[in-house]
Amino acid sequence: MVYNEVIILGIFPNKNSSACLLINGKLIAVGEEERFNRVKTTSSLPIKSIRYVLKEAGISLKDVDHIALAWDCTKYPEQIELFRNEYLSDRSEIDKLVDNIKTTNWTSKLIEFKLRTELKEELPPIHYISHHLCHAASTYYLSGFNDSLILTIDGSGEEHATVIWKGEGSNIQKIKEINLPHSLGWFYSAITEFLGFRAYTGEGKVMGLAPYGKNDESIKNKLQKIISIKGDSYTIDPSYIYFDKRTNSSKFTDKLVTLLGEPKLHGQEFTQYHKDLAFCTQDLLEEAVGNLVSYGIKQSNSNNVCVAGGVGMNCKMNGKILEHELVSNVFVIPPSSDNGSSIGAALQLYKNLGYDPTLHKMEHAYYGPSFTDEEIKHVLDYCKVNYTYHNNIEEVTAKKIYDNKIIGWFQGRMEIGSRALGNRSILGNPLNKDMKDIINSHVKHRESYRPFCPSMLSEDAAKYLEINEEAPFMIVAYEAKKGIDKKLPAVVHVDNSVRPQTVRKQDNERYWNLINEFKSLSGESVILNTSFNVAGEPVVCTPADAVRCFFGTGIDVLVIGNYMVEK
Repeated sequence: MVYNEVIILGIFPNKNSSACLLINGKLIAVGEEERFNRVKTTSSLPIKSIRYVLKEAGISLKDVDHIALAWDCTKYPEQIELFRNEYLSDRSEIDKLVDNIKTTNWTSKLIEFKLRTELKEELPPIHYISHHLCHAASTYYLSGFNDSLILTIDGSGEEHATVIWKGEGSNIQKIKEINLPHSLGWFYSAITEFLGFRAYTGEGKVMGLAPYGKNDESIKNKLQKIISIKGDSYTIDPSYIYFDKRTNSSKFTDKLVTLLGEPKLHGQEFTQYHKDLAFCTQDLLEEAVGNLVSYGIKQSNSNNVCVAGGVGMNCKMNGKILEHELVSNVFVIPPSSDNGSSIGAALQLYKNLGYDPTLHKMEHAYYGPSFTDEEIKHVLDYCKVNYTYHNNIEEVTAKKIYDNKIIGWFQGRMEIGSRALGNRSILGNPLNKDMKDIINSHVKHRESYRPFCPSMLSEDAAKYLEINEEAPFMIVAYEAKKGIDKKLPAVVHVDNSVRPQTVRKQDNERYWNLINEFKSLSGESVILNTSFNVAGEPVVCTPADAVRCFFGTGIDVLVIGNYMVEK
């Protein structure tokens, strides 16, 4: 295979590790290591992902011109020492925090040694790129915008926690940075831990719990001792939060327990206090980010907003950004957390090499592996399951959904990011008011309050959403139109919000056809969609993963390629 310009392998080698392949500025494939090694949010070097993206393009490592790594390893350890001396003198608790950040896992020589050892090949030149710049590049260069305010918000990236950027043409310029320990990601994750969930995996549970709470001024006043929001910025008091190197996540201190009371234990029932705490935490996050948006729009002179970083996975926050009076358009890359930084590293290096990285707008998220019907049949035969073959698989499946069967739907190239977008999905009837509870308890094995998302035909979205625009990635929350919660009770949250996926036929014809067939039966061009996995496991990747999940849960029907397996 011959290419005219340049082939770049982008990688991120820590928590949520991933790899991508960029050829002539076009995204060819993305691999998320957890999908291959089956360890959720894995920190493993993305060797399986690298092998996948090379295989997808039909090339080998020797064909790759450059490797772009989404962390500036050249800053370790010297830059962190400078950071300590300049900002953190005489503050022993923050000294401990920075000691935890400074780890030999980030040294370039060790990473290069591990890559050579695992891949057993000589490496092309490796370029180390600032983590937040990678986040900014991942979302802005694929947004299709000519200019934009860019917000990158996560736990940490080198010394940065939040950075405000201006995107114009093919250039990204830094406007403002907020450095550690002032991390919105760490603040939200610490409360996540306090509420009995795991940091860096349970934040979505807090977001889903928040609408069940209400504003409580006494709780908010306590939280404002941790986070202080002033004008165009905010600060975090690190005496309430610390970063645990052992678990690679933020934790809460005894001082936070003194402030907020005893933390919720796993399995303990949620009290109204817990729900109100979730509400106030979400509310303060939205307030802080809203202020950053107001400031950033004035500085960037753009009404477009691009978002990336782990905090960008907060759909409710993204919805508030879209509702902001100064904002016209919002783009959030589907793998907004660190799994998307490998994409940004490749795009930014492409820019650094003198090319234009803005030529290809992200229209869909289907950059993962696919399997032929022959490969699927081989797995089904090996597993000794009974199956039927259907040329009209969409029509047959739509009838099953209408009859309230729960479907495991495995088709085409896998989505990137944590949201299922119709190729590795569990599907259900959104008209059934009990469907949310049934799937939560019998399939997903997760909290009963957790909402599910609607996939809808793009051309019919105006029937269901207050804001009529494309929403292909389920990463922005929208207000449902009045009465939709009565029509589609399984996919509208308690606060009347939805996290929609608008489906265009040109992006995913088979999934579009399925929803259209359901529309012909029900009159509604919406189906319930959630990721094809159970709590604590990555989304299924291979046919074998799908079969295993199907038989280990309450899914009624597995539809895999053109094959159907029923219990």
